[in-house]
Amino acid sequence: MNDEHLPPELRELEAELTAAFRAELPESLRPRVEKSRREEFGRRKNADRWRFAAAAAATALIWMNLSLCATSATDFFPQPSLGGSVDATAAARQLHEILPDLSPEEANMLCRKL
Repeated sequence: MNDEHLPPELRELEAELTAAFRAELPESLRPRVEKSRREEFGRRKNADRWRFAAAAAATALIWMNLSLCATSATDFFPQPSLGGSVDATAAARQLHEILPDLSPEEANMLCRKL
């Protein structure tokens, strides 16, 4: 309430009540209270840091999982098909003719991978 509108008797009563209920800490308790306050705020900061670290780790794991799912479902390097009617040994023979440096075994291995 605004003190300007109070009568003098009520102002005096309010001052007495405020003085009666004012709790002053003894000087011996002040260091203990300060220590407790610092410890409590320190715990909250550590808890906030761990909560942030856990959220960041969970986000990174979800992102990695989604990335792996996307890369396994996407075909970045399409395999050329041989048309089904072309035999792998015939393709190996043609490849060996085009690239004579390749041995027939290497050409056959490359065509089987395709």
